[in-house]
Amino acid sequence: MPINSINPSRLLCRALSWLTCCYCLLSFNQVTQAEPRLTSIDRQNAIVCPATLAANPPNFSEPECIATAFYDVDPQNTAIWIKTTIALPDTWLGNSRPLGLFVQGKTSSEAYFNGRLVGRSGTPSPLKADEFPGNIDSVFYLPSPIIQPNNEVVLKLSSHHGFLHLASPIHFVGVGDFVAPESLFQRYTFLSMMLLGALILTILYFLVLRYQSQQPREHTLFLLMSSIAAAQLAAESVRGFYSYSYPLHDLRLIVIVLLSMGFGLCLLALVAWRFSKQRFWHWLGIGGLTTSIAILAIPYFDAKTAFAILIPASCATALVAFETYRERTRELAGYLAAFLTFDIIVLVTLNTFHNITYYLIIAAMIAYLFITQARSLSRGEQRLAEEQQSVSKLVFRLDQLKQQEKPTKVVISSAGEVSQIATDNIRYCKASGDYAELHLNEGGSQLFSGPLKALEDKLPSTFLRVHRSYIVNLDYVATLKSLSGAGTLILRNGEEIPVSRRIIPTVRDTLKGA
Repeated sequence: MPINSINPSRLLCRALSWLTCCYCLLSFNQVTQAEPRLTSIDRQNAIVCPATLAANPPNFSEPECIATAFYDVDPQNTAIWIKTTIALPDTWLGNSRPLGLFVQGKTSSEAYFNGRLVGRSGTPSPLKADEFPGNIDSVFYLPSPIIQPNNEVVLKLSSHHGFLHLASPIHFVGVGDFVAPESLFQRYTFLSMMLLGALILTILYFLVLRYQSQQPREHTLFLLMSSIAAAQLAAESVRGFYSYSYPLHDLRLIVIVLLSMGFGLCLLALVAWRFSKQRFWHWLGIGGLTTSIAILAIPYFDAKTAFAILIPASCATALVAFETYRERTRELAGYLAAFLTFDIIVLVTLNTFHNITYYLIIAAMIAYLFITQARSLSRGEQRLAEEQQSVSKLVFRLDQLKQQEKPTKVVISSAGEVSQIATDNIRYCKASGDYAELHLNEGGSQLFSGPLKALEDKLPSTFLRVHRSYIVNLDYVATLKSLSGAGTLILRNGEEIPVSRRIIPTVRDTLKGA
């Protein structure tokens, strides 16, 4: 099927509706299914001591040790010991389901549970040269004999190999069912993969459309937006498939923020190009500069990612609001409502912006923008078709008047004789082997030495090729009959001329124009 025959609005609407239904079904499924057991350590009360080259944990009574909240500790560019507690429900004790201690964060770790070493992720050390980087997500098996209702957790942490200084390097420490640590990030894996597949199909669609469209710039921006969204979704989802070394986490965070900023700037560029071409680079420059400043100033990467798209989207909203105030059209009002909704959703979901909801919002925005563009393009093509039809009518009428005032003559060569025949005297032409028969209004016919195509090139626009064997003078057509796909032209004298099935729409439009 050719790309131009596809209804893009209907295609994207159906895809978005399908993904939304899947999202609702999977969300309901997650609610009805039992969640894995998971509980956090005491996050308010912890004792932190600087680590020395000694291998054993300290007694946490040294003068250097301080009491603090757990998530205020920072093992970056140093090594520390941490002691805290965790209480487990009585129903977990003696249960057949094994438990594990989860340590998630930008660190190498060594874990003790009730005084017993339960595992290491990497080799934490006060010296960078002695540290081997651990995984960003780790789990250590807890033997059931050492598990009690109230438990002591001691961790040795160090983080020397990253190149970013994170405001919150430790993400989670707690006890839960002993499963692969990356499985804790797989709540919406199935929907994420479906959405990623939909984005890849969208990329292919816009890639083809980019080289067939008369608006390559806008389709290039749609292609970039879809590609960036797919790349960001892949970067976000990678943590749910394998536990990578913690230095890679810094690179992953940077990639996610840059992709989010890229999507936001493409969104702003699309709006600026559509509504303010003369100030395109002004809007893009303002959006890029303010977004860059915000990214550098905000300490938390989740907030960086959210504002990397929120600021350009807000600039686009301001542009649309200004144009709506100036033009006051229904189309611009729809744009303004869509962008305000987008901005509000981003603000409301700021703390949970990186779950699957974000990518559904992105998919909805791409679908809305493309649907509005497709409708605008369709209206433009309809106006162009109407103008072309008006021009065709005018040209046809001029040809008719010209023929009435001074009929065009065609030179006919047949059997060595050359003659001239006025075109207004020809009712139709019919192919006859290597010749063509000219059926005249005055009666009789005349042979033309040559194929019908050669004769067609000599005739004015008042003649139309309606069949591989027939050319008809439209001035002599009375009506068009079509039944079960077959067509027949009825001339004024009652003669019937067959019409090719594939050309019936063209004949009908031409007769309407005439």
